[in-house]
This record gives sequence, C-alpha cells and structure tokens, in this order.
Amino acid sequence: LRTALGITLIAAACQGYLVAPNLMFDGTELHLLVRLLQFFTGLLLLTDRAGGWGIVLLCLFVPWTQLPEHLDLVGFGLFLLWAPVARPSDSKAFVVLRGLIGLTFVSLSFTEKLLHPEYSLAFLQQHQWNFLALVGVDDSIFVLCAGFAELSLGLFLLLGLYPRLCGAGLLFLMTTTCLMLGVSELLGHLPLLVFGYGLVVSNAQCSSAGNGS
Repeated sequence: LRTALGITLIAAACQGYLVAPNLMFDGTELHLLVRLLQFFTGLLLLTDRAGGWGIVLLCLFVPWTQLPEHLDLVGFGLFLLWAPVARPSDSKAFVVLRGLIGLTFVSLSFTEKLLHPEYSLAFLQQHQWNFLALVGVDDSIFVLCAGFAELSLGLFLLLGLYPRLCGAGLLFLMTTTCLMLGVSELLGHLPLLVFGYGLVVSNAQCSSAGNGS
C-alpha cells in the first residue's frame, strides 16, 4: 500500500494536480510548495510508513467542500500510521479505513451521479460505456443505475457487509476502468486496487453480517 500510494502521489505531482485531477494546481507559490510536498511525501512512502503524516498534511489543502470525495486519502494516511506491521488488514485500523472508503463512494455516488448526473452523462459522451444500451437502456437510466450501485458498495463497506464480495467487485471495477482508460487511470487507482485485495484477504469484521462473502 505504501508503494502504491507513493507512486500515485508522485504521478499526481508530476501531472500537476493534488490527489485527483479535479484539484489542479494553479501555479501560485503555495500550490508549488504543496506540489513539492506531495512529491516528497510520495518518495518517503516508498521507503517509510512515516509518509502517512505527509498524506494527512496534504488532506488539509483539499477544499472542505470536496473533502468528502477524498476521505479515502484520509483513511490511507491514518491506516499507515495506526495499523500494526503484522497482518494490518486484520486490524481495527483497516475497519476504519474500510468505513472511510465507504463514505467516499457514498459521496461520489451523489455528487457525480444521483444529484448531478450531467457529469457522468458528459463522460459517457466521450466514452461509450453504457453496455446496457444493447437492451434499450438510455444513458440517463444507466447513470442512475451506476449511482445506486456505487451507493450500495459504499454502504456495504461502511457497514462491513460482505467485505470479500465488495473487494472482489472493487478489483473487477478498478481493473476494468484501468484497462479501458490506460496508464493514468492505473496510477490514480493503485491504492484502491491494493485495498480491494486487502478486503479479500482480511479477517477483520465490524458486524456479524460481515462474515459473509
């Protein structure tokens, strides 16, 4: 996970954005310093868990209105600082990380699909991903279906329901998008791929319902 986060942050710094492409740097001195901080945090993560402090610090520069969409980064930083070295995916820290990533998916389901479907519709204009069009489902309905699927995944992660099934689904989803959108998508989603694998192998549960797979 450290390696994945390090590569993702270094790639983001080199491409000129903080954490995600919707947070572009504008060339001011402050943004230059944050960009350098992101780059060196990535380098530190490649060698040491202490890079988790850098991740937490970077989160302070994410606009508050957009922080719910990046709670996964907060979770990754706290996880690196809190999780034990032995079997970290079985720890309480992993349960907290799982919940924060669940909240991230819940937030994204509303901001990008359920409340503002125009964002996803614009994406579908460039990328013909509506595989349900073959059976007569138009783009608007497809976006709503995708939004409810993302919302369900987020709630399942938040509540600890069927974590291994969620992990397998997340791995399939992330792998598919990376294959279709290329290297830049892979660089951005490496931490989620590692997290998905962690869900599959984890024995940490926060509810009795989470024992299912």
